[in-house]
Amino acid sequence: MFGELPFFIAALFIFFHAIVLAKLAVEKHEREMEFSDKGIAELDEIHGLITAKVEDTVHLISEKDGFRIEKIHAHEEAIDAKVCEARGRILERFRRRIYRAEAGPIFLEMLINLERISDHCQNIAECVKAP
Repeated sequence: MFGELPFFIAALFIFFHAIVLAKLAVEKHEREMEFSDKGIAELDEIHGLITAKVEDTVHLISEKDGFRIEKIHAHEEAIDAKVCEARGRILERFRRRIYRAEAGPIFLEMLINLERISDHCQNIAECVKAP
């Protein structure tokens, strides 16, 4: 089914990055770090896009759907742009000292792992699309 090994590996990587995100959230909580309201809004927006992409990807497991594959591809550019913008804005917030400096690396790691989940969804869509 759909070149199963690459498909399976991509799914495992999605799971791995989800675990890393959970660990980062725990670390943020334990160290009592706060993100700015704008940072939280950026993460929420990116998370929403990726959640929709993961849901479309999950549907591909049971049914090859050209519309969902194209939707996954379309989300990729939007997610990449949002992550790039969020990275730039966190540097600006750091310069303006809007949050504790220790929160920056956690925020950036969250962005990286969200983007990687998106990339692996893209890989799964490519596996499904391949003849």
